[in-house]
Amino acid sequence: MNTEHKKLNATTKQAAVLIAWYHWCITKNTAKVINNAVHKLPWLFIVVTIVISFIVSFVFISKARAERDSYNQKLVHTTQQLDSYVAAYGNIKSK
Repeated sequence: MNTEHKKLNATTKQAAVLIAWYHWCITKNTAKVINNAVHKLPWLFIVVTIVISFIVSFVFISKARAERDSYNQKLVHTTQQLDSYVAAYGNIKSK
């Protein structure tokens, strides 16, 4: 039995070219599959896009509201501190 293995001698440049070429093939074929799916089921992809948009919008709106509430809480705390200083020391105006 012949156990001799055939060695593949490829330079780094050749390997990089093959990697890029196969990467492009995978990308191109994936795009074709997605394109065909969108053409076969357009309403499904429209609904999915709308649902994802609502979810993303809800998350960003929730974050903005939380940030606003945090600033409002800090403002109330600062206003209460100012009122207590005014009550303790009176309304001091610089001359």
